[in-house]
Amino acid sequence: MKLKSLMAVLGLGGAFIFLNTYCTKISATDIGTDLLPAVDNVYTFDTTLDVTTNNYLSPDSSIPYFNASGDAAAIGAVTNDPQFGKINSSLFLELKPSYYPYFFENAKDSLYLDSVVLSLAYDHTWGDSNMAQQWNVYQLTEKIRSDTTYRVNSPFTYSTLLGNATFTPSTLDDSVILQNERLNAQLRIKLDDNFGRLLLDQDSSNAYKSDSLFRDFFNGFAIVPTTGGSANALSYFSLTDSRTALTLYYRFDKNGKRDTTSRNFNFTLGTCGQGLYIQRDLSGSQLNDHLAVIPAGDSLVYIQSAPGSFAEIKANSIDGFRAAKGNVIIHRAELSMQQVFSPGENDEFLRAPSYLYLDAFDTSAFAFRPFVPDLQFSTSGTPLLNNFGGIAKYRTDPQGNNIATYTFVISRYLQGIVTRNELQYRMRLYAPNQVFYSGSPVPPFTLNNMAEGRVKLGGGNHSAYKMKIHIIYSKI
Repeated sequence: MKLKSLMAVLGLGGAFIFLNTYCTKISATDIGTDLLPAVDNVYTFDTTLDVTTNNYLSPDSSIPYFNASGDAAAIGAVTNDPQFGKINSSLFLELKPSYYPYFFENAKDSLYLDSVVLSLAYDHTWGDSNMAQQWNVYQLTEKIRSDTTYRVNSPFTYSTLLGNATFTPSTLDDSVILQNERLNAQLRIKLDDNFGRLLLDQDSSNAYKSDSLFRDFFNGFAIVPTTGGSANALSYFSLTDSRTALTLYYRFDKNGKRDTTSRNFNFTLGTCGQGLYIQRDLSGSQLNDHLAVIPAGDSLVYIQSAPGSFAEIKANSIDGFRAAKGNVIIHRAELSMQQVFSPGENDEFLRAPSYLYLDAFDTSAFAFRPFVPDLQFSTSGTPLLNNFGGIAKYRTDPQGNNIATYTFVISRYLQGIVTRNELQYRMRLYAPNQVFYSGSPVPPFTLNNMAEGRVKLGGGNHSAYKMKIHIIYSKI
């Protein structure tokens, strides 16, 4: 008798393991097969739950994090985006000598300037790289601190125009040969010779004596795109790359001959100040017309990378599912969404964010919280986004357009609601630069470059591209 009972238990356990393994192999595209084969009289079902969606603007107080492996700095202007309006992004930064006291080879009256150039290490462009941009370089009139992290709604004042450049971003990958050295992937802006001469006229008894004296002498640069024209892209640059530099090209007398050389002032994280100022203009945009809260939910969701917009998602249908189905085993639950491609609105250039992110609003704590345990982390603290979701994946829609799709796995979250009566939260969908929860054990992590990416998604009420929750479950 005991043997028979043991075999029965083992048989049921084996069936459950088989069933669970079978179900976890089902991908998002497989959901929708009303009934899957039975195993020992246990049936696996699938269903779809509706959600309601509404659009909101995020506070424009995001903080860019410039580091060796993270953010690239955005500079540029987007002037033609019917969906999200205009963007203008300026960069403020210091470039300094690598040591103090700093000195040149000869006395300052024996140094002969050739040119002074501001170079930025090019990384990539988001937007139309074939549209011309015009940028101006100014001298800051206020100090930018190296020990302060500035929000993107913090402008700095500037005055003297030092130089300018007109270029198309597609050319920034080109190489140039200068003094027998090949320089690639740089934006090079020639600055005023008077400014270069002023730098050569300093020595270790004044501006080059210490960091504080140099900062008193020169506050730094403002790189500001012009607001007119047809520019339609943001270009991204690495500040910590050695190719980002202020370069003095000059000659000096040595042993009766005149030598040609150069000196670089570079950006060093922690000792050089930096900041972005990102201005968004929503006037006349589609997003601006979709900010009214609709009780039944909006048919379209507009997600613009930080500092941009977010969507609130409610899934009250979960309560109906729990009431109708009772206690069930949820094998997989996915919140899925897809881009609504609009011809003629520059979707092919102004591409969707690489990552969307989903978290929950805890009304009792009046704070957002991560989707733990659905959001898992490696031992090093890296989020396992391949498991949780939010990574843009592309497919072709019926009209032949290449569209972004996103999926989030929320199985454990739903299981907790159904079987343990845990709280259901309002969800927030957005495209953050960095995810950070104050006082949370979840470590901060970076997803998107600042302002890179925007996407129009089908909302909970969309007729063709509906955002929804797919569930595969078994009855207990």
